[in-house]
Amino acid sequence: MVLSHRVVFRWIVPVVAAGWSGALILAGMWVILEAATRWPILYVPLVAGGTSLLSAGNVVFLAGVADRLFPNARLAIVEWLEIISCLMFFLSSVACLVTLAFA
Repeated sequence: MVLSHRVVFRWIVPVVAAGWSGALILAGMWVILEAATRWPILYVPLVAGGTSLLSAGNVVFLAGVADRLFPNARLAIVEWLEIISCLMFFLSSVACLVTLAFA
């Protein structure tokens, strides 16, 4: 049985994106809660990196799962959520890199 592209994009992509976003969120929570306490000298870069992982997981979930499962959602709300998540990812990544450069 050959799967059509509609089945792949409707069901397989959201399942893979949900797993990927879940892994990113769990990794971000571990970095913030556990790794930052293990290595206190790198506390600020690790918290910034964990926040970056959390927001990356949010972006993947919004783009890969929510947009496909709820295509009729109000576009203004969806756009603002995605913009805020992408901006938070960018700013936390920059903060992580800057604090690592000067640590």
